[in-house]
Amino acid sequence: MGDEQTWAERWDRAAADFLGCPVAACAQGTRTMGWSSLALGQLSGAAGMVQAFRGKRKAAGLPQIFLVAVTADTLHVLAMPKMNWNVKAPRAVKELAVWRLAEITVAAEPVFNGIKLVIDAPAEDEHVEIQIPEGLLGERVLQAAGAGVPA
Repeated sequence: MGDEQTWAERWDRAAADFLGCPVAACAQGTRTMGWSSLALGQLSGAAGMVQAFRGKRKAAGLPQIFLVAVTADTLHVLAMPKMNWNVKAPRAVKELAVWRLAEITVAAEPVFNGIKLVIDAPAEDEHVEIQIPEGLLGERVLQAAGAGVPA
């Protein structure tokens, strides 16, 4: 469905159109623990549900899929339509969270099939863990947010 640069441009455009300002980087994000909850669900439905709940709690209640956008001074989490059949033209429909970059710390660590992005906002007593894609898409978001690219 396209290379990473094409997807980067599509997601950047979707976020910029919604926010009404230039976007340094944007990528699709997910809650963490998605793969482990899927695997556990094959062994035990209850165990899979518990793991999925843990991922949702660590992501501060965010939906399973969303956009993570970084502007010059803020980091945004944007909702996408629940039923978006036109994947070649993604769009944002709602702002779920926003943090000023100067007021948060952003850390990253490699995880299975992606990068875990940890956002800590001490003033709001928030700790949010989400997952972004590995490669160019994730590196762009990390660099724009001021986090180091994991090895």
